[in-house]
Amino acid sequence: MRAMIGWLVGSAVMAGCGPATSARAWPEADALFHRDVRWLGGDAAYSVALGDTRTLWLFGDTFVATTERHVRSESTLVRNTVAVQRGEDPVTASIAFAWREAEDGGPASYVPEAAEHWFWPLHGIERNGVVTTFWLEEAAGGGLGFEAVGTRALRADDVTGDEPGAWTWRELELPEVSFGADDGVRIGASVLALPGFVYAYAVEEPGDHDVYLLRWSEAAFDAGDLREPQWWRDGWVPHASLSGAPAVVFGDAQTEFSVSFDAEHERFVLVQTEGFGGTTIGIRTAPRPEGPWSRRTTVFRPPESDRAGVLVYAAKAHPQLEGEGLVVTYASNATDFGVLVADETLYWPRFVRVEVGE
Repeated sequence: MRAMIGWLVGSAVMAGCGPATSARAWPEADALFHRDVRWLGGDAAYSVALGDTRTLWLFGDTFVATTERHVRSESTLVRNTVAVQRGEDPVTASIAFAWREAEDGGPASYVPEAAEHWFWPLHGIERNGVVTTFWLEEAAGGGLGFEAVGTRALRADDVTGDEPGAWTWRELELPEVSFGADDGVRIGASVLALPGFVYAYAVEEPGDHDVYLLRWSEAAFDAGDLREPQWWRDGWVPHASLSGAPAVVFGDAQTEFSVSFDAEHERFVLVQTEGFGGTTIGIRTAPRPEGPWSRRTTVFRPPESDRAGVLVYAAKAHPQLEGEGLVVTYASNATDFGVLVADETLYWPRFVRVEVGE
């Protein structure tokens, strides 16, 4: 399980240049992830707007029940699952989860493992009925027992139906990246489309979680040609002409975060967790995707952050969902796996509604 990082949602405001912000938990929406008795919790919880009130959810490690008791102690932990939500209000929406079936009939990861490597989701985007998603390739190692060793881009060309088990995915080639800490630059932490281009944020992982920005022309992206983006370096530089690292658009980020466009205020909003372990949620804003970004405003402290041995992480926004303010989720975990299996109050994505002021 990932022990990345979480963010704080309450009503505290950090002094500085960040926006005035408040937030509150939304327990009525949490029931969305409890509507399948076999799906017993997962993390990551990236979302991709599919249009027609539908949302694709991408989850990391997930407990899937294998008996009619529907408890974690009688379940399989698969590396990733997905779901399709229909309806923009998570309180009233329906949701259908999906994973593969193993040869023995048990549950298996939706995106299959590759030898000793497995895949955890990053973000993605839908364009004209086609979905492109980005995935962290993970292997055993590192201080937490896992480490990112690559990034994978997968595309499904027809996602008009609500059954992702029937979708066909193909892999797209990504650019070769030779900068950053240990060359660990992972593309797709957050993705958004603006006129003429599709933008993606790339984060150093492993490393200091510095964040870079790249973009593809709409024509290249829609054609599935992701090999030659432009990178932000005090101006846009073609990948083939890049000498050295591009600009760090912001630092002290997390492996998972979100950047979305706030049309009402004509600004971009970054949501991320702050710290490690018992964490908080922070927000930054910027006039352009490359910045300059404001200082972080701390807006909420999840109650799980006050529990010993609990990790809170993976906070991000879901701007396509209806709610008062910006709809955000975060994940919680335990340092003791036995506690996580026994305590089913943990490891469910939880909703928060955030009001981002001026």
